Amino acid sequence: MSLKTVKIGFEIAFREVAIIKKLKIAALLVFLSSLVFLAACSDIQEGDITKNAVNFTPGDLPQELEDDMDNNRVIMLGEFHGSREHQELLTDIAISLHERGQIDRVVLDDRHAFSWIFEDFVLTRLDEGVFVRDIGDTRWELLQAIRDYNEEREAGDRLKVSAGDINFQRDQFITSMQFMRRYLEDSEPINRFLNNYRTSADMEGVLKDFRDEVKEKRMLEGEWNVDWNERVVDLIEIELASREPREIWQNEYPRAHRIREDVVKNIADRYLETKNDRVLFNFSYSHAQKEHAFGIEKEWLAEHLEKTYSPENLFSLVLVPLTGEVRATSGEIQSIDLLDDPLDDELISTTANIMGENQYTYLHLSEEYFGDKSIKFDFNHHQFEAVPSDLFDGLILIPEVRPLP
Repeated sequence: MSLKTVKIGFEIAFREVAIIKKLKIAALLVFLSSLVFLAACSDIQEGDITKNAVNFTPGDLPQELEDDMDNNRVIMLGEFHGSREHQELLTDIAISLHERGQIDRVVLDDRHAFSWIFEDFVLTRLDEGVFVRDIGDTRWELLQAIRDYNEEREAGDRLKVSAGDINFQRDQFITSMQFMRRYLEDSEPINRFLNNYRTSADMEGVLKDFRDEVKEKRMLEGEWNVDWNERVVDLIEIELASREPREIWQNEYPRAHRIREDVVKNIADRYLETKNDRVLFNFSYSHAQKEHAFGIEKEWLAEHLEKTYSPENLFSLVLVPLTGEVRATSGEIQSIDLLDDPLDDELISTTANIMGENQYTYLHLSEEYFGDKSIKFDFNHHQFEAVPSDLFDGLILIPEVRPLP
């Protein structure tokens, strides 16, 4: 064997040793990185749950929940749409807060055109009728319960209910204005406006012209010592804002959704700033996230409210059904089962396992105990990881739900 051959052999051997060392170092780095990741997403400790959770009976809210909600100007209630149990808890929470002087108004994620009808019905001005009942639809039990509650209170100390979403159809605004006419002393201005609005090629221009006319002349008078001019101006401005997202909803859904959220935030600010109310907002749970973790990338309502009114003035609570059925916004019945084959170390199923799967449980997402650990969440259609207290302030687990009619 030549000296040159031996030299080449040694060079190859040294290269192989170097490669093996590099591979070992790389493997060690991967292992250490995984430890760091696991530390960041560490297992949920039972003490984290038991120190922050309490079981309760429907109709008897736990003192811990009431204490956590008190002294916040804004309560954000996140909903899995369409269950009777959510409506019942929403009613209990709203009335409990109002009895303790913590809120003035409930704002529902419903069509703004019908907001005045919700308000006048629960304040006992409007009587139940076919149209009012139809407008209330799946909200009816909530509206009726708050009306019954208000009937036992002085007129100046009643809980108001309003709507805080866009008008998803043009006819909703028209129907609202038609119904309003019967409570005005002179319906001629509304009749004239509606005739122009239905036939004009420039509907936006007709809306703006009538809004400006009402602002200037203040010619609307009616029942209940209500400022009907202010009401009509408010209705028109939100109808104007509803036009763009409504028109592009099918073809530009993400953009339409962002515009809609901006309208929702604008309506929320009107109640909080213009009317200076303390408000309970009831929207889908996506709107209740204080920082973006799932859904369309945008500034959601709770995130806006926290930035605008400070974290100390906002409490965001999500009501989570563990099993059962809900009625989706499309009207379809959807099944939910968050306990069937759950993710490992997932917050909802772990809490239910510790506190009892057949229990109503309130879990306060305390930064003191959960810290900055990123924890898994399963919200049926959304699975994600987040630091709990960055996202919400509390959860209520509902063992089983039934769909709204």
